[in-house]
Amino acid sequence: MALGGCSLLLMALALSCSSGAVVAGFFFSSGKVAGGLALLPTLIAFMVLNLRLDERKDWHSRKHRELEALRYRLRYQIPDNPTADQIAAIAEAFTALNLKFMDQFKTTCEFNWNNLKGHGRS
Repeated sequence: MALGGCSLLLMALALSCSSGAVVAGFFFSSGKVAGGLALLPTLIAFMVLNLRLDERKDWHSRKHRELEALRYRLRYQIPDNPTADQIAAIAEAFTALNLKFMDQFKTTCEFNWNNLKGHGRS
């Protein structure tokens, strides 16, 4: 999986938190500061994996491109006085596009709640 801009930024933040925890642990006496900094990379990694930011970005880009294609079709491929069948065809294509992308969102972009559950434990 390639890292996009947001995930790359969050990974850089996680690495800097780890480095900060090392510095705080070696040079300062407060274990709470070092422990807090050491906890942040785990939380950031959890967020990157479960929010699926790159997948959402890709989903929005694909949907935008397909909506632009439909808009182009509506603007340039339909005559000035469209028939009811032509309007119905565009409306049907728009509805199909929305349904397709809602299904894609559910399978690729929704938050992964299973990681918050006890994995079968009661």
